[in-house]
Amino acid sequence: MWIELLKKIFLEYHASELSLAVYRVAMGLILFFESFRIIKISPSLFGHDGIFPETNWRSWHAKLRKFTMFNWFGGNNKWVQTLMIGQCLGAIMLTLGLFTKLVTIFLFLNFISRFNRNYLVCHGGDNVAKFCLFLMIFSRIGSVYSLDHYFNISFLNPEGDWSIRLIQIQVVAIYFHTVRWKLNRKAWVDGKAFWAALDHSPHARIPAKSAAIFGRPLINATLTYSTLVMQLTLPVLLLDPVLGIYGAAVMVALHISIELFFSMKVFSYLMLAQTILFLHL
Repeated sequence: MWIELLKKIFLEYHASELSLAVYRVAMGLILFFESFRIIKISPSLFGHDGIFPETNWRSWHAKLRKFTMFNWFGGNNKWVQTLMIGQCLGAIMLTLGLFTKLVTIFLFLNFISRFNRNYLVCHGGDNVAKFCLFLMIFSRIGSVYSLDHYFNISFLNPEGDWSIRLIQIQVVAIYFHTVRWKLNRKAWVDGKAFWAALDHSPHARIPAKSAAIFGRPLINATLTYSTLVMQLTLPVLLLDPVLGIYGAAVMVALHISIELFFSMKVFSYLMLAQTILFLHL
């Protein structure tokens, strides 16, 4: 019984071709703008003499020998910027669906290199991109509405969409673990977390003095608990084939709201892109 259920969930699942194509374009554009904006400062973030010098990196990771392309060729500034420019070009190729499999592997290795070189400047959006890119390697996103399809370029594209299903499960897991973490925090249980985040978070877009109205108990509790309710219902809605579209709508509302109040870099945009996979376009 369990084997048949797993076959149905993973091996027999087929995503809409248009959904896969729109998802690929969305991910490519987001990754392009994310990489483009840090080209100039990339030597400071990942370079030999940046905020985390290579000598310190080697002393921290002497035994682990973590893989990172940023240390190749001495980790000089030109090489680091070349890698970031390469990521921009790779993101454009991903958007167009040209040599999709190869550029997806390169983009994944780039994010792995970022984490292994200086995880102190990485964030939730980098994690989402890293996991999604890894699973996209095993998908057929390059074989639909793409230049690969037009020129008949094929790199072992699978028949099923089990890797897309795993991305969906990863998205659901993000919300599940987020709610579990919040329910163990007094501020969230007491309905005071929203104002606490606005008042203390360095990511808040609205200055604390201007946002004082959100500190009122009723407004604070309403925004805090509504956030919890949305994140609590998402795992149920997203996993249901019929209710999935409503789950996608809740995801959009949630992340637009988050982005209005907090600057989360590309995290919200990447999560918004994941909603496409729950739609049968």
